[in-house]
Amino acid sequence: MKNKSKTVKTTCTKCHKPFSYDPNTGEHLLCSECEKAAEDMKFKEEHTYICKSCGKKFTMEKGEVQFFLENNLSLPKNCPDCRAANKLAAQIKKRQTCKNCGKEFIITVGESQWYRQMELELPVRCPECRSKRKK
Repeated sequence: MKNKSKTVKTTCTKCHKPFSYDPNTGEHLLCSECEKAAEDMKFKEEHTYICKSCGKKFTMEKGEVQFFLENNLSLPKNCPDCRAANKLAAQIKKRQTCKNCGKEFIITVGESQWYRQMELELPVRCPECRSKRKK
């Protein structure tokens, strides 16, 4: 009787498709398709992508791509400008309209935390009107 090696069922950490592997060959985090794509990408010097947000082309250097692949991270789908804008948008806590001048201003997460920590209400005036009021 042949001695069959057991296979382990798991899910690809990149595409989330189920796959099986022989545990004797080591642990696998990627399915064979994603593993091959990752290997192919390692040899390119520069990679060009299209931003999902704005449609502009952007490039990533070989080292950047390798960093994402080696750390089992998904490659960015947005260009650096859109990623920066998304990061800033995530930091915006609340949009306020100034009680004095009617101008819209934002209160960031950091500012909001500071006001809460100091047990103060969030400001109702824009920074310009607040500084005028102090004078």
